[in-house]
Amino acid sequence: MKMRKYMVSQRCVALFLILLLIFPAVVVAEAQETTISSPAFQYTVDFPYLQSVAPDAVAWLYQPNTTINQPVLYSADRRYYLRRSFDGDNSRNGSIFITEETFPDLSAPVLTLRGNNCMDDSFFGSLSNYREVEYYQQNPTLFLVTPEGTYQLDIFAGYRGRHSDKDSWVVTADDLLLPETLPAILEKSFITPDPSMLPEEGDAWVILTTEEYNDSGTRYVIYTRKRPLPVSDAPVVVMNQLEMDSRQTQNGYVTIENVGTWMVYAQNDPSWNRLTFEVETSSRKRPFGDGGCGPTSVAIALANLVDKEDLVKLNAYASMPLGYRFCACSINDFFCKKQHVPYRLTTADQFLRYLPLAIGNYATGNNTFGVQGRYDSYGTSMSYLQSLCEIFGLSFTQVRDESVAYEMVQDEHTVAIGCASGSGSPFTRSSHFLVIVHVDDEYVYVLDPLRRDQKDYAELDFREVLEFLAPGVLRIKIEDALICQFSPLYVLSANKAEAPATETVAE
Repeated sequence: MKMRKYMVSQRCVALFLILLLIFPAVVVAEAQETTISSPAFQYTVDFPYLQSVAPDAVAWLYQPNTTINQPVLYSADRRYYLRRSFDGDNSRNGSIFITEETFPDLSAPVLTLRGNNCMDDSFFGSLSNYREVEYYQQNPTLFLVTPEGTYQLDIFAGYRGRHSDKDSWVVTADDLLLPETLPAILEKSFITPDPSMLPEEGDAWVILTTEEYNDSGTRYVIYTRKRPLPVSDAPVVVMNQLEMDSRQTQNGYVTIENVGTWMVYAQNDPSWNRLTFEVETSSRKRPFGDGGCGPTSVAIALANLVDKEDLVKLNAYASMPLGYRFCACSINDFFCKKQHVPYRLTTADQFLRYLPLAIGNYATGNNTFGVQGRYDSYGTSMSYLQSLCEIFGLSFTQVRDESVAYEMVQDEHTVAIGCASGSGSPFTRSSHFLVIVHVDDEYVYVLDPLRRDQKDYAELDFREVLEFLAPGVLRIKIEDALICQFSPLYVLSANKAEAPATETVAE
């Protein structure tokens, strides 16, 4: 039977309540546990930016606690986005899309969103989970963000059929006028909703359906009521930034009493530890947590020397047209899996939070100076550091005499990035960049971009010269500092001066 769109009458609601009586009492009780609450955030999308990278984007679909957080695309060709990502590149998982003969009216009584039934639960692969009562109770709603406003989608029914049966699940505008449509859907639904989730007369519907490229296999269809959300005082969340912003981070300011307060980043912070850190031509996929000591050290130095508001100056020196971008799998555009729209840094707060990724992006070639500090065959270098100092008006002096560097760092507006190396170093058995942020009459204070517990230094620090103050913050007596074998040291100061750099590599 083909179903057409309709407006649900009060009579439909009454018929549904009668249908509930035929279900076991335990199922009704479980369904009544589903609650509807106002969202804790206001969801928004920068549509001009989105459409610059996804020209066919018309909306954004999001569901908390699931993998659904993608743009909704439009194509008159139903098969086009089954095997293409949001930017039109080939993609096995495809995209979420609307297909109609003409450009879709997002205010229409019924919208049908389509997506692949992916094995990893991405895109619409999670729709089959609604066969489980507990899953529905935990995930009863989605959110559709459009240029005109944001809507909550309340799930009230689910259907399982065959792709070869092309239209038994379809609802059109005419069906919304028929009193028998909703009861017919509910009768075959594997979802038993709370009555408050049911559509009423005048409500619009959004239907989610899985698609298969060869039209074989099982189709899952989820029916939802589309409810406009008013503007509220809730915090605003930009959808393509949500995944990264919600990740746990251990980065932040650390204060050592009577010594100083510093921003401390870690290359292996859980929010970006596994992001790929490579240049475009690389044949490898090394994670930032393993090889990001150079960019992270530079980010530590800049964050502690440069005013936060000035960090956005970096955008003016990006060679890529959209500036500095990263995603949940790569610090740049080169190794993105195209399952999410990249995060673009625009504000001072964003640059401060993600500065190691911005510097890593810069080091992989996204700069107007034509410098690069990441290579296919080995680690990272400081070949790009002088150009960064020019951007931010910092002095740059390279020294090999540690005592000279320590004397310079006694100035509170000066830090030094040192490359520790050699078998005797308490920090590394190969080479590793660190940041010297303070020197007094007794100690050298070091920020380690590789966050480690105190016990993790025991294997390397066999002479027991390191004093662990906080994660990422250590000190060593001046007379013992020589065993760190810092060479060379790059001294950065807020007082403008210039000196040439040479290249030193660390992993």
